[in-house]
Amino acid sequence: MKYSANQKIINKVKGLLDIAKDSNQDEETQTAFLLAQKLMVKYGIKKSSIQDQQRAVEYGVLERCRKFSVLKKFLANVIAENFKVIFVRTGSCGYFNYNFYGYSSDVELAKNIYFLAVKIIQYRTKKYLNNYYLKTGAARNRKLTAFLKRNYIYGFITGLETRLNDQTKKYDLMVKPDDEVIKRLGPTRSMDDKVSCNYKSKSFKKGFTDGYNTDLSQKSVSVG
Repeated sequence: MKYSANQKIINKVKGLLDIAKDSNQDEETQTAFLLAQKLMVKYGIKKSSIQDQQRAVEYGVLERCRKFSVLKKFLANVIAENFKVIFVRTGSCGYFNYNFYGYSSDVELAKNIYFLAVKIIQYRTKKYLNNYYLKTGAARNRKLTAFLKRNYIYGFITGLETRLNDQTKKYDLMVKPDDEVIKRLGPTRSMDDKVSCNYKSKSFKKGFTDGYNTDLSQKSVSVG
């Protein structure tokens, strides 16, 4: 059976996701979703398919939760804007649903990238907090931890967004959903949720650096 280019990328990302779940190999997990974009280049995903209008579109559920997370919404939007899907937030019966909408193969890829990014951010944030308290000798308290955590995560996602945008421009990638997907989805309500963050804080700047600075030059990519 011959796999499509997108399926090869999906399989690669799934393998990297397994690595993230099974170990703390920081270098592997931190580069995984950036490698996915490079694979899009390698397999010519920037070329639109003449079959797009016949391809199936779907909602891919990311999470269903009672408490809305502005940071996860921000992350989902960053992934969506770089992997050819649309982020849609819906709500019913006291729950929020986070969804990706687009062609089936694009949705599956974006979902795996999102789950991997969440895993990476959780690991990196925990590492940052431990290092902060170890180096400063400050006593742990909930208010300080929440402040550091929020700034670091927002900085990390912002750094990741900047890196992905730079990479998109460098390789001239087609990462936006096409008009057919937008037409099938129909009108959506805009979401102007804002993150409360201290952009000048050291925690934000450290997060931004960790989210952006990833050396891909030494990575070898092979897809079976």
